[in-house]
Amino acid sequence: MRRDMELIRKVLLAVEACISHRLIDGYSQDELRYHQLLLINEGLVDGCFVDDLNHAAEVPTAVMLTRLTWAGHDFIEAIGDETRWGKVKAFLADSEKQITIETVKAAVTLLFGYAKPSRDTEPHAAEIQNLHRADFIYAPNTLCRSCRRIGR
Repeated sequence: MRRDMELIRKVLLAVEACISHRLIDGYSQDELRYHQLLLINEGLVDGCFVDDLNHAAEVPTAVMLTRLTWAGHDFIEAIGDETRWGKVKAFLADSEKQITIETVKAAVTLLFGYAKPSRDTEPHAAEIQNLHRADFIYAPNTLCRSCRRIGR
């Protein structure tokens, strides 16, 4: 599956606004879960994802996003506004660069003159425990890739 930065941005905006990020018009559930997984892996959101142990797939069985991380807030602050996002995309297209997290950050710095400091976003054991206490039900024979717990 190919990464879609428009979908990445839409999911981040939904998480920031505390609105449902489970359905986004124009995208399938598989596309949405895959991009939510990318956001967790990149450290832009806190969350948990579950794999079906019976099937190897690049798309997780279920994903739960809990909140933006510090880096996620910084990223969406830089590109949340449609005008700024349009300028960043145009700049990258004119430069013949691919739109990635890193190129977007570099473009924001060049265009708007600042970059937010990054922070270690690795979840601590207590945060992982809180994720499992949330209203997230594991299907039988599923594996949480965040902490390697198997669902009951």
